[in-house]
Amino acid sequence: MSCEEFNFSKDNKCTHITIGVDFSKAMTRKDKSTGTPHDITGRSYVMTIKDFAGGAIILTLSNVLDSISTGFYLSDPTNGRFDMTITDLNTQLLDENTYVYDVMETDTLGIKRILMEGSIQAIKRSID
Repeated sequence: MSCEEFNFSKDNKCTHITIGVDFSKAMTRKDKSTGTPHDITGRSYVMTIKDFAGGAIILTLSNVLDSISTGFYLSDPTNGRFDMTITDLNTQLLDENTYVYDVMETDTLGIKRILMEGSIQAIKRSID
């Protein structure tokens, strides 16, 4: 599976995680038909990154209390905004490879749904 199959960007460009470097992405949860932001107050998010579909979990992200820790920080929940961060210490856990992931949301009633799933590529970059 290649990184081109799914990405976090609206312009359909491939998303890469650079090994040993912080990765951060701000997102807004919106209604697909109206574009209106969802109030995500009280919701929780979990992302699992696996070596392949049905494979071993390499990294798990969950809700955190600040925007600098690995996980999901609800930066403006009433307007549907949250930040996903993977710190450099956690990106170092990845080998140069393409991984599969999913992001699960649990609402205030305990109902779980998969928001995103696909592949993401971890790459090494040399520093000159």
